[in-house]
Amino acid sequence: MLTLLALVAAATPHLTVSTKDIQLDGRVLVSPLPMDEYLNIPVVEQALRAARLDGGATGFELDVEPAVTFAVFKRVLFSMASAGSPAQSFQVGTAGPFALTQAMPGATPVVRVAATTESDAVLAGLKAARKDALIGFSVTDEVTMERLARLMRAVRSAGFADQYLMPATVGAPNSTVGLGGPVIGAGSLDKELIRKVIHANRGMVRGCYESALKDAPKLSGKVFIKFTISPTGEVSTAEVGNDEVHDASLSKCLVTSVKSWKFPEPKGGGVVIVTYPFVFATSATP
Repeated sequence: MLTLLALVAAATPHLTVSTKDIQLDGRVLVSPLPMDEYLNIPVVEQALRAARLDGGATGFELDVEPAVTFAVFKRVLFSMASAGSPAQSFQVGTAGPFALTQAMPGATPVVRVAATTESDAVLAGLKAARKDALIGFSVTDEVTMERLARLMRAVRSAGFADQYLMPATVGAPNSTVGLGGPVIGAGSLDKELIRKVIHANRGMVRGCYESALKDAPKLSGKVFIKFTISPTGEVSTAEVGNDEVHDASLSKCLVTSVKSWKFPEPKGGGVVIVTYPFVFATSATP
């Protein structure tokens, strides 16, 4: 008797993002949606990392509810990139799939997308662009995914290549090649490698704090610094995120210091965006 063995491929894990929660294969990961200062969502990153490392997942389907804002969407994509599973495409309701571009040339035409941006205005701004040009969309946080999908479809229908999405709240459009890489086809860098570089430069951080203490001896609290690690490992942008200390000299010194740091080159040729909390207290080393 001949026995036929059917090999059934494992289903690709399905990540869904709505206005009320984020689910992985129907299991709620987070609800309600977080409103903190971080770029990634730790519980989402951890679940995706476990699915990749323990479950053997090689990719994830990404489905986003049209009413979800870009503020939430970008954080989900940062989380996917941090977990080592950058998204390749996404679906918005019945629209899509939309490919997520892996790299952006420096000469890319950039269109700023706000909550009221319409397709006609976008296309009018691209009249002089070549049809084979990759279009950069600098998207503000309040834009809904429904509007973004409509604009992307209009640009695609006009014959342009797939678009590159950049969060308008991280750095400035075209300030560095590949800005927004962790959102679209990120590079990746192990968190321990990032921590080692920060630890190696703790003397600079301590120096900033001690200098600030001369004018304000009771300074304490956390300062979150958001910075972008470029494909070469240089820090291309740095800025203050949430600041509990509210000391201009300290925050300026921290930003200047972080910009001088050198990290290992991210894997995948993209950039890595980090939000790191520096904790200061007069009774402990920052």
